[in-house]
Amino acid sequence: MTTTLEINDTGLLALTAPGAEPKELGPGLVLMEGKHASYGVAAASRSRLKPKLVYNRHWHQLDREPLGKPFKGLTRADLACGQLTEIRRTLTDSHPLVMIVPGTMNTNLPLLLGVAGGAGMSVNSAVDSAVAAARFAFDPRGMNLAGTSRALVLDLHLHQVTATEIQLHRGENPGGAATIAHGGLPLKPPPPKPSRLERIRVSVDEDAGWQTISDRLARYLAARFVRETRFDPLHGATSEQALYAALPVWLAHLANHDKHDIRLAGGGRTYSLTISRAELMDHLAEIYGRISALAAVAASDDYLLMTTHRLNYLPGLHGVLGENVHLPQGAALQGAMTAESDGELDGQGIAHFTALNVDARFEDPEPPPPAPLIQAVGPAPTHYMTNGIAHPIPADGLTLDPRNPLPGLDFSRSSARDCIADLNWRGDILVFEKGQHISLRNHTPDLPMALKAGDCLQLGPDMQVSLIRVED
Repeated sequence: MTTTLEINDTGLLALTAPGAEPKELGPGLVLMEGKHASYGVAAASRSRLKPKLVYNRHWHQLDREPLGKPFKGLTRADLACGQLTEIRRTLTDSHPLVMIVPGTMNTNLPLLLGVAGGAGMSVNSAVDSAVAAARFAFDPRGMNLAGTSRALVLDLHLHQVTATEIQLHRGENPGGAATIAHGGLPLKPPPPKPSRLERIRVSVDEDAGWQTISDRLARYLAARFVRETRFDPLHGATSEQALYAALPVWLAHLANHDKHDIRLAGGGRTYSLTISRAELMDHLAEIYGRISALAAVAASDDYLLMTTHRLNYLPGLHGVLGENVHLPQGAALQGAMTAESDGELDGQGIAHFTALNVDARFEDPEPPPPAPLIQAVGPAPTHYMTNGIAHPIPADGLTLDPRNPLPGLDFSRSSARDCIADLNWRGDILVFEKGQHISLRNHTPDLPMALKAGDCLQLGPDMQVSLIRVED
């Protein structure tokens, strides 16, 4: 049995069994009081009461540089090790771990694995979080989405938003009967080649993370409380702590409702406001614009935009982003766990996987509708004639184009410079397939249409191409 652990500083997650509910392990926060450190939920519950004793960048900037007071003598790696040690005690099992890490942690991965070892964790491998989430989305045991050539996974972290581009290479199944080799021995057909997800690049915006969002919303809502009730939640540490603790709950409600009545206690009284999704969207417009800029690459038709559950609670963001797949909480955990159970993560030593095989299904595009049935309207022409000279119509049809004039057609002095026509053979019928600025029989033709000997194409006011039939 393997446990999967996702490192995301908005809230670390673990999964101990396939299909189980993910365990929420708290955000990447440390509260240091003297020599005693609190982590995750315990640190977050008092982070506004003692802000000078809190640190929250040990996952974002994992390194061995020494920190100042009150963490003097410690490094970010020490804080990460302390949090992982607390998590190991919480999980209460000794299962090997698959660590799921953001693409921005590439350069720090060896240090992270050393930190995990120092925390008493046995790590089998590390998997890119976006690749693991995409595997869950395409896997029949997950969301079973139809495969697309490329996907973009948006994720929210404490100090950044990431956009990971993923290529999905479609597998091949040669199939067929066994072939006969020299000497008459049968050979098995080549085995199928599985589809494969591969990380291409990771883009980052460090001005749109959860800390920036929550600080902006807290200041805005505090100003509204002051304006409408004369109560300032940011004036006291206890009410400030309550405001920040309530923010995720309020946002989750506004994800599905236009308005929400909120309440906050302070000074022995309870104060209330009505907030709307629209006003918070307006206040977050600049941040939403930054997130949309990261997602802009998904405007291409062959991209599938995916958003993690951490973005699903930002009010109105999905409407700003347009069509996208909402990944559930634990998508990366489940994707990595099924990859491990499928033997995808087997190998020598600890490996970092930025590509995974996936049993994706594909919906082949519907074939184009058949060409409209064209019936002959008279004898087929064999030649086109201009300026009294006849020229044979080629076997591959006739293209009238000023950029590539045919014999007898001089567009240089004509007002027909914008006239274009494609005439193709369908069997023994010459068909006017498409064109512009050309009239036939004194009307703009309804294309496609069959042509016959005797038709005359009018290209502008002073050029005509007549279709004639020359019998042998």
